[in-house]
Amino acid sequence: MWHLTFLLLTLSHRSTAQTTEPAATAVMNLCDEAAYIEQLRTGLEQQLTTSRTRLRDLQNEATELELAAASATNKKTKRAYYVLEARARARAARQSQAINVAEEVMTSSLQNLAKIEAQLQLLYTIYLTTEQKRGTATKASDNPSIYGTTTYNCAVTTTADAAEYATCKAQAAAKHAINGAYTELSQESHIKATPDAMFKRRSLKITAYVKGTIGNAMGTRDEGQCQDSSAALASTTHGIGATIEFADKTDAALTDVQLTQGEGSSGRCPDGDPDKDKGTVSQAGLAYAICKVRNMRHCFVVHPTTRRRCTDAETGIRPRLPA
Repeated sequence: MWHLTFLLLTLSHRSTAQTTEPAATAVMNLCDEAAYIEQLRTGLEQQLTTSRTRLRDLQNEATELELAAASATNKKTKRAYYVLEARARARAARQSQAINVAEEVMTSSLQNLAKIEAQLQLLYTIYLTTEQKRGTATKASDNPSIYGTTTYNCAVTTTADAAEYATCKAQAAAKHAINGAYTELSQESHIKATPDAMFKRRSLKITAYVKGTIGNAMGTRDEGQCQDSSAALASTTHGIGATIEFADKTDAALTDVQLTQGEGSSGRCPDGDPDKDKGTVSQAGLAYAICKVRNMRHCFVVHPTTRRRCTDAETGIRPRLPA
């Protein structure tokens, strides 16, 4: 019995508010998420390749049977070959129809999964830590001011992070449970994904700490006037200190994302791709991409004798070949 498997079966009937299967549950950080998405993308690509290979095999089989029928001299043998050829061509037609129906959805979803992977890779290099690294605070003389003979400025700078994405992949590879992402998807109702806020310009918080009076500052030693921490200033009378950090550190925490609208196998995909014509993919767009492809497997299975046609609402496109 031959099946065109573009993705696994639909959601299980149980309703949950979080991930349940080992692969999705093992996703704890950005690196894990990237590995999980890679597993899904690779699985989809293999399914599409397998389906096309199966189509070519059926077409070749039909051609071979046609040639065998043409060269057969016995009428019964010739008739038998023609019957087998007709069956092979019918199976090939169903296989071709299923590919035509599903390929557009598959291609779109694969593109979105690839975009997500690229976003996560870039994000890893930009936000290696949850807090900006601070270099040493420096103090320098500026132009004369109305206060005393010299005004000093205090500069607190951040240093660049260097991140090698191969390190990220190696960390995730150690979690073997993630390798089951594709095969477990039929039983999973949620995935873990990086919040959309991380793909935007994150808000920075700068906090300054100032102490001193004009009189005291003018007569105090040049000590501890400028520092890069939130601790009490070293100078007992005057100075400025500052910290720079992300305004909301929870932006980096992965959150659960529901794949369908509704519960269990009765859940349906969201109406329309929320990221259509956009350069990036959001959490909602990721859920939509996975949901649409999985529905293809649910509503259109090619079988030697039976099949079910996807409705337009389920696929989002109209089948290209007649029933």
